[in-house]
Amino acid sequence: MKPTDFNSVFENLVEKSPYSDSEIARRLGVNRSTIGRWKSGEQSPPLSKIPVIAELFGVHPMVFVGGDKSEDDNTAERHFIRKYKFLDEKGKHTVNTVLDMEFNRVQKSHLDVVAAHADDYSEEQIKLMKQDLDEL
Repeated sequence: MKPTDFNSVFENLVEKSPYSDSEIARRLGVNRSTIGRWKSGEQSPPLSKIPVIAELFGVHPMVFVGGDKSEDDNTAERHFIRKYKFLDEKGKHTVNTVLDMEFNRVQKSHLDVVAAHADDYSEEQIKLMKQDLDEL
């Protein structure tokens, strides 16, 4: 793989990433200076690292060799999914509640009040939703 094939894509993904160079290096098991060399094109990673790098950034490995770059558009969504997987049950419940509310908001011209549909929810679910809203 030519350095320019990899390094421009890698540098772009690093810039968009919520992680620092040090955090990326830690997650990939390399030194921080290696990240700099990969970004500058001084060096390219071994081919065995490409799938690991692609997984970290949530892209298909082919984006590094001029393949379909449309996968890059989903990087943010993949980061959200990765973060979601680390949440405990309360965290997932909070995210699900907010996501449902936002989905309903954009699907309708106005925001329905959850209490108006209280018959669809158990008392415990309503209590949890109120707690979630209070924490926002």
